[in-house]
Amino acid sequence: MAKVVFLGVDGATLDVVKPLIKNGDLPNFKRLLKSKYLKKLRSTYPPSSPPAWNSIFTGVNPGKHGIYDFVKRKHNSYFIEPVFSEDRKAPFIWEIPSMKKKKTIALSIPFAYPPRKLNGIMTTGLGSPSKESDFTYPADFKKYITENYPDFDIDFEEHFFDFHNESEKALDKIYEVTTAQFELAKDLFTNRKWDFLTIVFRSTDVIQHYFFNNKKIIKRYYQQMDNVVGWFMDHVDRDTYLITASDHGFREVRTKFLINNWLKSQGYLNLQAPNEKESFTKIIDAGVIEKILFKLGFKKIIWLIKRSPLLEFVAKHFLKSARTNYFFNIDWEDTKAYFLSSFLYVNQKSREPSGIVSESEKNKLLLELKRKLMKLSHKGKPAIKKILLSDQIYTAQTEHTPDMIIIPNDHIFVSGEVNHEPQFFQKELNRNGEHAVDGLISVYHKNSQRMTKFISKKNLSLYDIAPSVLKMLKVKLSSEFDGSPLI
Repeated sequence: MAKVVFLGVDGATLDVVKPLIKNGDLPNFKRLLKSKYLKKLRSTYPPSSPPAWNSIFTGVNPGKHGIYDFVKRKHNSYFIEPVFSEDRKAPFIWEIPSMKKKKTIALSIPFAYPPRKLNGIMTTGLGSPSKESDFTYPADFKKYITENYPDFDIDFEEHFFDFHNESEKALDKIYEVTTAQFELAKDLFTNRKWDFLTIVFRSTDVIQHYFFNNKKIIKRYYQQMDNVVGWFMDHVDRDTYLITASDHGFREVRTKFLINNWLKSQGYLNLQAPNEKESFTKIIDAGVIEKILFKLGFKKIIWLIKRSPLLEFVAKHFLKSARTNYFFNIDWEDTKAYFLSSFLYVNQKSREPSGIVSESEKNKLLLELKRKLMKLSHKGKPAIKKILLSDQIYTAQTEHTPDMIIIPNDHIFVSGEVNHEPQFFQKELNRNGEHAVDGLISVYHKNSQRMTKFISKKNLSLYDIAPSVLKMLKVKLSSEFDGSPLI
């Protein structure tokens, strides 16, 4: 009986893996590379976890599944809301009608909360409120986890740690969570019936954001992932494919480009005059408030604040992101464009509540912004590598579709912070790693003859994963996918 195991390793990159293989630190990844089973995988634009994981598990681009970011803009509002599984417009692999007879075990799946019904077991990951929430299907599976894997957590939540002063504590928690997730996966792999088993390990992403230039820490976590991959390589039978893939890669960053400050300097965005309320939000750091609530046991309250329209005022001024605080000091009636989270938007009439740019003027404005941004330099080098308009990459357009995607050059990342300061390039002091477009993928089968097509295939995309899983399981493929099978 054909089976598939899919291991998601968030942010894993060949730029780290290959040097570690060369040094003899990753014996199992070395086995894959030596057999030509390990390759580069192209992510979404931008290379961000929400659209990427949803594309991996649906096989379609964000224009079809509708998840572009960690948040979405509230209808006819400048306020933002977190994304949930009901926001996804395309089915995950295991939700496709032809997969209904196949048993699935899906663990720590990002942006899948609340969990949907399936033929099998599911736990949701990144994007879930907390371990106290209803993050499992069936609901009673949560009791099994609690009783047998007390260290299991749905995700490692880095915003509850000060990585500069609590690095050892944070790393201990990361390894603890990863170990518990792996132990649960081994248990279900061995003791439950399944046709498709998948688990996503996100902590690779967290560690690389904060310790990308610390080779010792990076090596240790990649070795933990190497052990995971090796265990499954050794335990899958001759009827089972093993896929290991990341949603994006990683790169070093040193500088942040405050694009809203740049838009302000060019007259495209304007702020309201400073006032006492703004000073108050500057003085009281929202991240500190969230940490205090967490330590007092009010984690659920934090999530309710993020979800509830009734507490919108609190969310506007006390959520963890600085950009959220400043975002509400924009003079919308004198603003043509703004950057939110990962994308640039035009302040468009009929879409934004105080939009001033007509639909007929929109494209001209976007091309003007693109031309100016591509000329922008930092320390004598171009700051921007690539700019894409939404209709170039997204096959469908909705009110949530962003207008422009900006890909910065090496060592720079784009930040949505905005303030009254004149500079728009600043040294990044908090993180030293950021997402890159090229991740990795490996496909492994104990019958090497089944690997011929994968070995010769080039230009691999994460859209190829879902149709590959279905073909490996001998399930009929539909024409809805944006990728093609790898085997």
